[in-house]
Amino acid sequence: MPSPAIEQFLVLLAEITSKSKSNGIKWSRVFDTSTEFYAEFPGTRLAIEFHSPRVGADYFAAVLSRQGDPDPVLQLHAEDGDEPVWSLLSDLYEEARRLATGWDEAIASTRAAVKAGQPGVGHDDDIRSDQAPSSTGASRS
Repeated sequence: MPSPAIEQFLVLLAEITSKSKSNGIKWSRVFDTSTEFYAEFPGTRLAIEFHSPRVGADYFAAVLSRQGDPDPVLQLHAEDGDEPVWSLLSDLYEEARRLATGWDEAIASTRAAVKAGQPGVGHDDDIRSDQAPSSTGASRS
């Protein structure tokens, strides 16, 4: 049975997930990773992370900390299969990723252009590899 603090944290995470689904939370991406997102609130910061270690199970981590304090106030980990916490953290992670990256808007605008019969906007010349989109999101230079 989780502690009262963790029970309250789970309720808070569910509320934030719901609010995120209606675009009510501002999520940002940690600039040097593609698997960690955070939202800042007055006095606190919530991070949601996904980890896929070479050895061991994939897991999500939710970390609540005070602004300016690197030590977590509360943290919660869930490995694949740890239900229902895995599903909650997975949903929260996907909403944070959507809002931080804007992937849903990119798909919607591309879909609208395709439906409208607008051709892709290309270059007259080939581009250098460091100008092309990368599957890793990293610079190719």
